[in-house]
Order: sequence, then C-alpha cells, then structure tokens
Amino acid sequence: MKRLLLLNLMLVLVLSGCNVITSSQAYVDGQPVDVLPTPVEVLEPVVTVEPSEEPVLDDQPIPIETGDYQTGGFYQNWIAFEDENMNIAMVNPVTGEIKQVTTNGSSIIDTVVGAQTIQFSQPSWSSDGELLAFKQEMMTQQSDRLDTVTNIWVFEPASETSWIVLENVDLSGYAWQPGAHTISYTVRTDPGYFTARGVVNASLAYGIMQVDVKSGEISELVAPQGFSLVQPKWSPDGSLISFDEVYLMEGRGNFAWYDFTSNTYHSWEKAVGGYDWSAAGILAYDNLTYIPSGEERIMLNDRMNTEEELFSSSVQEGSFAFSPRFSPSGAQLAYVVGNGSLDEVLGYKLMLQAIDSSDAQMLLEGEQIETFAWSGDGSFIAASLGFYGSADIVVIDVLNGTVTEVAQGWNPVWQK
Repeated sequence: MKRLLLLNLMLVLVLSGCNVITSSQAYVDGQPVDVLPTPVEVLEPVVTVEPSEEPVLDDQPIPIETGDYQTGGFYQNWIAFEDENMNIAMVNPVTGEIKQVTTNGSSIIDTVVGAQTIQFSQPSWSSDGELLAFKQEMMTQQSDRLDTVTNIWVFEPASETSWIVLENVDLSGYAWQPGAHTISYTVRTDPGYFTARGVVNASLAYGIMQVDVKSGEISELVAPQGFSLVQPKWSPDGSLISFDEVYLMEGRGNFAWYDFTSNTYHSWEKAVGGYDWSAAGILAYDNLTYIPSGEERIMLNDRMNTEEELFSSSVQEGSFAFSPRFSPSGAQLAYVVGNGSLDEVLGYKLMLQAIDSSDAQMLLEGEQIETFAWSGDGSFIAASLGFYGSADIVVIDVLNGTVTEVAQGWNPVWQK
C-alpha cells in the first residue's frame, strides 16, 4: 500500500509540471505580452558567414526557443548593415544567416586614372519592412579629382529584386515616409547659395522632394522658406517631417519641422544635434552640433520648444551624451555617452533610461559605438561596436543584458 501511494504521488508531481502552451510570449520594452505564433518566411541563403576564430563576444546566434525568444517574433526580422567591403548585407539575428544585397562594393578606392570604385551605404527599411533602400556612390578617378555619382536603390527581399529610384542626385539625406512606399530626400546646397558668413541667397534654396519608389514619380514635399532644407526625418505617425535649415557652411542648421495636419511650417531658429521623435510626439535631442566639448547632454522637449528639460542628468562632468533613440513605444530612450572630449575620448557607453526615471543603465561599452537601432518590439538593440571598417554588429537583449555578435560591419537597421 505504501508503495502504491508513493507511485501515485510521483505521478501527480510529474503531471503538474507539464503545461500546455496555448500562446507564445514576447516582450515589449521589457514587459511580457501574449501573442499568437506567426509563421515566418525563411529566405534562401546566399552567403553564409562562419563564426570568427577569436570572437570578441558570444559567437553563437541568439537561441531559438519557445517562450521569450520566438522564431515568429520580431527577433528573426532581418538586420541590414554595411559590411567591411562597403556592400549592403542582411543578417538573421536568430539563425546567423547572412544574405548579400550587393556584391560589387569596395572599401579601397582605385587611384588609377579612369578607374571606378563603387561603395554602398546608409541602408534604411520602409515602415512595413517590405523594402530596403540604400545609397550607391560611383567614384571615377580623374587626373586631378575624384568624380562621384550618387544613386538611391531599393531592394525587395520577398522577390530578391532591386531597382534604382534616384539617379545622379547630390544627396544630403533621405528617409522613408511612414505608411507609404515613398522616399523623402534633400540635396546639397547650390554653389552660389552662400554669399557671406550667415548670409544666403534664398532664391537658390532647395526644399524637400519625394519619389514614389514604384512609379518613379518625383514631386516637391516641403518648399523652402528662406533656407535650403537638409536631413529630413519623419515622426513615427507620419504627421510631420523635421529637417535642418542651412545657414552656415559647417555644423548643423536650425531645427525646423512641417506639420501636414495643419500644413504649417515651424522653425526653432536654433540648431540641435542628433534627435529622435517618440510615438507620442516628444522630441529627444543632443546639443552636439559641431564637435564635442564634453558638456553635451540629452534634452527632452515638445515640438513648439516650450518644455525643454534635461534628461541625461546622470552623465558625469567631462563626458558628453549624444545620439538619442526612442524605443518603439516611447517608454525608454537609448543614447551614447563618450568619456572625455574630441581631443581624448577614452571610450563609449550605450545607455538605457526610462523616460520617467533619472537612472540610466549601461548596455554596452567599447572603444567606439558607431550606430545602433531598436528591434520593432523594443526588446533588442543592434549596435556597431568598434572602429569604422573593423566593427562588429552585436545584438543586446535589453531585458537581461546579453550581448551577442552576429556579423561584421556597421550602421545596422532592423526590419520592422
């Protein structure tokens, strides 16, 4: 009888440990939410990169597991980046699969007269993740100069086809319009635009243009109002676009934006550094407008410039903060802190801070942190760690701090 009771007790314990999984779980900005599993299309590999012999960080791709890491979640979406040969590539951060988008780029410029060198850069995903845009520079060596032709290409992963959408443009910035397959872009100023320091010829000012990447139709999006406009950037909801008004030959221009709801143009009449819009319309920016002095900080403000407040209050004296990026929900802000000034930078740290907190958490540290981007669900950050030309693409789990190397390159951008 005792043996029978013991067997029954063991059977109950075993059954109690077996749970039926009825839904999958993902994380939004570190908080668990239930989502249904979603099938994922697996693209055929073109190029596979073997793990490096002496990895700087973990050399294993993020594990495919049930629960926190779902293969059908945002974690498996592609990360596009610039590789060490100045080509555009994509990496699946879950499987480690690498796909080359371009193959004829070169990091070395051929100096033989008449020789041509091609380089690709600035990858950018459309808001629906269906299309990837990137810049192509075709450089031809002349006897006394290097002639450069700049084009914008678009790649469609589903069909593995690419096409040119802008040809021979003197580009000064571009951005996808949210919810549309159109690209907004600006060009460099006319040679006769500057007449004296701080004085420009307004009749030669350029506005913001847009191109439909399917039809190729080009039209003006925002007309200039006294200054040439450069570096367009959309708010997440597509209701406004921000840009710089060029009034000096160097440094950042005055910050301005256009509201498509009211069709109104607004200028702060002052410059800001790198910036980002939250989903709620909050603006985060640094005041690194030229070269770092060791006093730059991250600020928060409303679009009308009436509620400026210091955000990166934990940054120590002698360090500078820059490059703020909101999480998709806007609840957290990541930014980079440089220790020292331009004369002697001792290292960089990638920090994470909740919007309603003054405490910052360090996610990554290294000699150089070039660029970074959030995953679409806010659970991961992809960053380039190391110096330009020899950096690694790493993925950071913001929930547990795990850092995983997935590729070699820089300027990662995560497919939504």
